[in-house]
Amino acid sequence: MTAPRARCQTTMITTVRAKPTGQRPSFANALTVRSNSCTSLPSGRP
Repeated sequence: MTAPRARCQTTMITTVRAKPTGQRPSFANALTVRSNSCTSLPSGRP
């Protein structure tokens, strides 16, 4: 369960980097959605 968690953290870092860019808000939003999905996986909630 450590592997999936590490991937979730990587997605969060990418979102933070895309945020400062402020060039493509759509991209940052898509990354945030994926981060949420990852967090739901370990949580066990849909």
